[in-house]
Amino acid sequence: MRSAKTYFSALALVLLFGSTTLVLNGCQSTAINELAKKTHGSKAGDGYTYGTGPNKTKPYPQSEPVNISGVGGAKPRFEPLSRGGNSDYRVLGQTYIVWTDCQSYQEVGTASWYGPGFHGNKTSNGEYYDQKGYTAAHKNLPLPSYVKVTNLENGKMVIVRVNDRGPFHGSRIIDLSEGAAKAIDMTKKGTARVKLELINTRTNNTTTEGGHGTGAIIAQGVINEIITNNTSSTTRNNLEKLGNYFDEKKANGEVSNSTKVAAIGAGLYFAGKVGSALAEASEDSGSSSNTSKSLVSSNSRSSNSVTSTITTTTTNSLGETTTNQTVSTKSFAPSNANYEIDYALPPPQVNTTTASNTSVASGSLVDAATGKALASGSYVQLFSSSTLDGATKAKTRIAQQTSYPVVIMAEDGLFRVRIGPVPEMSIGQALEQMRQAGYADAFIKHL
Repeated sequence: MRSAKTYFSALALVLLFGSTTLVLNGCQSTAINELAKKTHGSKAGDGYTYGTGPNKTKPYPQSEPVNISGVGGAKPRFEPLSRGGNSDYRVLGQTYIVWTDCQSYQEVGTASWYGPGFHGNKTSNGEYYDQKGYTAAHKNLPLPSYVKVTNLENGKMVIVRVNDRGPFHGSRIIDLSEGAAKAIDMTKKGTARVKLELINTRTNNTTTEGGHGTGAIIAQGVINEIITNNTSSTTRNNLEKLGNYFDEKKANGEVSNSTKVAAIGAGLYFAGKVGSALAEASEDSGSSSNTSKSLVSSNSRSSNSVTSTITTTTTNSLGETTTNQTVSTKSFAPSNANYEIDYALPPPQVNTTTASNTSVASGSLVDAATGKALASGSYVQLFSSSTLDGATKAKTRIAQQTSYPVVIMAEDGLFRVRIGPVPEMSIGQALEQMRQAGYADAFIKHL
């Protein structure tokens, strides 16, 4: 039989850890409550208030970069503003301002979700709502935007793509798709207290899923430069080698030795470019006996430049000291790089037929590979390429994974690989099948 002392010790530990947990939870709750007050409804000057809502509102700025490492959901990527849904508007007698220039935003408040009753309807930016996707409706953010949503009641997180307007019920700050709501376990309750953080894909300045500091900034700048200005034949060839590696890996689950060797060589080529930029920055920040230099990262407005602050201290014969500072900024790539990623790499730019010079009758649906007319209806988009050759390779691979027709459409300067047309009653199932086949970014396109 255990002694009374043993039971007392166990009870003491329970009380100790229990009280500690209460204190920690209390501190966290207090901090969240304070953040909620600041980010929603507080005064922002000039008659504006912070947070979502009607009338004159402003986004409350983020205090630190958004960490999206390991967070599932939508895949953030650069997208221009949608043609529709980005003008100020009126709903139920209230006027709402769209934050078209929003680059930093956080807010704490109540989230809700919407599902089956809206599935297949058009969203505010003209797309079709997919209840199983990772999307959301927001009153003021530009469309599309990417937001990290944290359920403060259980700590679960998801990334959503904002493509709709709402919610217009009470003071709720976001309306999640069913898929996003399930990801943070709030469908049964219906609502949850959440924290929203904008993932700024338009200036690449708010996420921290990679390294920190000057080295990471330079590396990102070089990568952006490669993506946007890959004009040299050597760069294009190496991009294609990397693209072939990922294509083969995705299609077969394994990669041949020749493809691996080629990809390793390509990786070394790009690593050399990053290394050269780092070495150049290191030379810029070198020091001498009478000069002290500090190399600091660029401000939060851009991740494509490095600002060097050089402080020079000089002492004359009388012992008087003079200090001068010189600030210079070195840019590595434009901050508004417009690119689309296939398998985490940009499609290689090669001198073959491109979508921009393919003749397609306005308003018609034509298979760019065969020239045959296509029926209007519902399609599932799986892949985009800047060349017909790249799209054709993807079409051949995809045709082995589905019983639906696989077609290529020239659109917006790219070749879109899609399956369809698919009967409307089966489009949701077809989308899910292709996502299960590995096309996580697949989506429905009604034509």
